[in-house]
This record gives sequence, C-alpha cells and structure tokens, in this order.
Amino acid sequence: MTQHSNKRARLGECSNSEGPEDEKVILVMGACSTDRILRVSTYPKADSKVRSTSYHETGGGNAANTASAMALLSHASFLGPQNLRIKLLSKLGDDSPATQLSEELEKSGVDLSSPLFRRGPKGSTTDFTTVLVSEQEHTRTCIHTNGTCGELTGSDVAAVDLDEVFKGVVHFHSDSRHTEAASILAQEARKRNIPVSVDAEKDRQTPYMDPLLELATIVLTNDAQLTDYRERKTKEWERANGRPPLPQPVFSTSGGNVQYSNVSTYSQSIKPSHFFLRHYGASQIDKEIVITKGSMGSIRVQCTSSETKKVPVGYQEKAGTHKRVVSYDENTNQVVVRQTLIEVPGLLTETEYRLNEGGVLRDMSIVDTTGAGDAFAAGFILSQLVKRSAECWDITEFGLDFGAWVSGKKICGPGARSALPTASDVDEQLGKQPKDVKETLQSLLLPFGGA
Repeated sequence: MTQHSNKRARLGECSNSEGPEDEKVILVMGACSTDRILRVSTYPKADSKVRSTSYHETGGGNAANTASAMALLSHASFLGPQNLRIKLLSKLGDDSPATQLSEELEKSGVDLSSPLFRRGPKGSTTDFTTVLVSEQEHTRTCIHTNGTCGELTGSDVAAVDLDEVFKGVVHFHSDSRHTEAASILAQEARKRNIPVSVDAEKDRQTPYMDPLLELATIVLTNDAQLTDYRERKTKEWERANGRPPLPQPVFSTSGGNVQYSNVSTYSQSIKPSHFFLRHYGASQIDKEIVITKGSMGSIRVQCTSSETKKVPVGYQEKAGTHKRVVSYDENTNQVVVRQTLIEVPGLLTETEYRLNEGGVLRDMSIVDTTGAGDAFAAGFILSQLVKRSAECWDITEFGLDFGAWVSGKKICGPGARSALPTASDVDEQLGKQPKDVKETLQSLLLPFGGA
C-alpha cells in the first residue's frame, strides 16, 4: 500500500516573529513585447474591409503585464511592510520599441536590473502582437509576430551568478516562454525552497515545458489553455506505458450542499490536477491549479491525498472503474471531489481533491479583455504574501477574490495595462487591513457561477 501527502513551505505562513523586513523579490520571467491594439465594432468577415474605431500602442507580453500589475500594487497597505521588489527577466531587441517598453516598465515600478533582463544583438528587433478587439463580442484575437532578438537560453542562465539572481527572492513566476531558461530557474528555485508559479497559456511544443510544469507549485490556466498539452502528453504517456485511455468518469453527489448545476464543472476542473498526478506521481500532491472560467469566476484545485492499494477481496468494482463523488465540507468551506479509479487490474487508487471558488466583479464595464489573465495572476500571487500572525485564515479564496478584483478593474480599460489598479486604489477602495480587504471583496464580487 502506498499513501502520499506532501506539505510545502508557503509564503505568508503564520508567524509571531516581529522586526524589520529584508527586501523581498518576486522574479517574473517571460514575454515583453509591444501590443498594437485595434478596436473594431465586430470581427470582420473574410475578404472584407472595415475601419477600426481606435488604435494605440502599449506595452504587452504576459510576464511584463503581470510584473507591471504587481509593481503597481506592491505598496498596498494590506500587504504590510514587505519591502517588495518586482524584477522582470526577459529579452528585448536592439531597437526603439525596446527602449520605450523599458521606460514604461520602470515608470510602473518594475525593476530591470537583473542580469537576465537583456537586449538582443545589434540591429535585432522586439516582438510585437497585433490585438483585434471586438466591441460586440467583448473578446480579442491576438496575432503575434516574433522579433529577431531571440529568447533567453540555458547558456544565458549558465553565464550569470544564480546567487545574485535569487538574492532576496520569495517567489518565481514564469509565463512559460523562454522555456529552457525558465525550467532551469524553476529547478533552482525549488532547490532553494522558493515557490514557483507557471502561467500555462498554451502548449509550447518544447521538451522544456514538461519539467517546468512538473516543478511548478502553482499552475495558472483557464478552461481551455492546457487541453492541447494534456491531450498530447496523455496519448504519448499511454502509448509508452501500454495503458488504454481512461474511461469517462461517472460522477455523483454526496450531501445536500453542492449546487447541482456546478457538479459537472467541479468534476471537470480536477482534470489538470489528475493529469499531473498520473504522469509525475506523488510529487504533484499539494500542487495548486488555479483555473479562470470567464464570467463564472475561478477555481483553485489541490490534490490533498492519493492512496493506491490492492483491490479488497469481494470489492464490486472492476478494472476500468472511474468514479467521482462531489461533496461539500462545511468545516473548510471547500468542495471535495473523491475519485475512485481502477486503471491497473488489481490496484485501486483513491484520490481526494479540494476546490476553492472565487467570483467575478459585479457590474463590470467590459472594454478589453487583453491581459485579464495576467492581471489575475498578479493579484493571486501577491495575495499569498499577506502576513498572518495572531489571526490566521486561509488565503486561498482571498487570493481568488483579489485576483478577480484586479482583473475586473483591468477589463474596464483598453490594452493590458491602462486600467490596472494601484496600491492607492486598494487602500481607498478595499481597505488597509487584510480583514477589511477580505470583507470588502466579498461585497463587491458575485459568487462563483454568477448566481
């Protein structure tokens, strides 16, 4: 019989220690580019000519957007005297857009002093993305154009002093670009007991994506983003291990406090967590999967235990059994999904997943969804730094709610950064103490599902 349950060191653990805080650094690694945003009344039909209703250029790139949002929020009073610094690791071209992007980032408070914030060779160009925003559909389509500056590589990482790079670092975040370099830094971060978050936007079709996601303590994604990657890797894994595809799960409810209309959503939401556990084993227990679900809100999934044992004598279920029972734990205010699986004949695996829910901001005026996920990630990650001393409370739902508020504010303006809230906005609109911020958020957000 094997039973697994891991516990990781987390930011903001309850502590009674007092005294001056040393500088705390959050490393954010990934894309930094120019966004060229065109707004149209509706998406054009093929072979048609339409006029844009507005056009502007601004800084973009998932990592740069997240770093900007974090820097603008980093002095919010509820975070306490953290002395936070947000450092961006990326690579830009040797051109005027790179200079403009750097100036914009520094104006937001992002630190560009890392030896892994680099410019490309002479004459190289910076990436840019053309973003088509539809006013009618409230969605956007992105067309990315690579520059000639290239990505950060393992050679770039090998050339720097990692003690210098990780000095004061309390969190490492990757948007999954510069994937080779990111996987090396993620491994180094874990060696140093530093949490790692990855924004898994898409299947990067690189072998370095696998260790990066395996090492992550937090994976941020949305309803669709990991699907292609999971399906591709699952087929490869099943072929390599001689396993047939899993049968579709049969799900049911236990107890009367689960909203039945959401049961299918809860059952489906554990797929990424189950994928990581199936492929990489017990090291994936306690990994947090944070899934944004558009107007429904967000869900955080965590596998808390998994036990594999011989099928008991007289057990009625046979090979191919795949059941999920959804219930509600009133003591922790969590949805619980218990999965029973007989994938290998004679072996029964019972796994527990716990889910937290977050809502969305009420009465949003949706202008542009570009960068909404980046803003959410910034709010969620920053919330994990909240200091808790005498009064300890679970910061998971708080993180989902704060991420939703940051994202909701961003959506009200064009581009990824024009409407990002600041520390002053937090103090004035939400409060200065964690408890006040938590209570205000609960009044401003719709519950999960929008009910």
